[in-house]
Amino acid sequence: MKCNWKLYVLDEPHPEEPTENATRAKKNAYEKHKNKSIDVACLMLATMSSKLQKDLEHMDTFDIIYNLKEMFQQQARQERYDTTKALH
Repeated sequence: MKCNWKLYVLDEPHPEEPTENATRAKKNAYEKHKNKSIDVACLMLATMSSKLQKDLEHMDTFDIIYNLKEMFQQQARQERYDTTKALH
């Protein structure tokens, strides 16, 4: 998949911003993660309803995914239960 190289931002929290005396490599890694996170967050926000956009737009990618899981996990669990109950 073309976007696999950005998907890690969904599973890893945004790193702490490096200090002034941090190495160039640490600063570059931070900027790279930040830029990829912004790209993925924009894509995620563009595909959701305006209500969800408004609620989640101030968050980074990791927090958006976490909150979406929290919001919809219970609903999915209930739907699985109802489906299983109807089948039996």
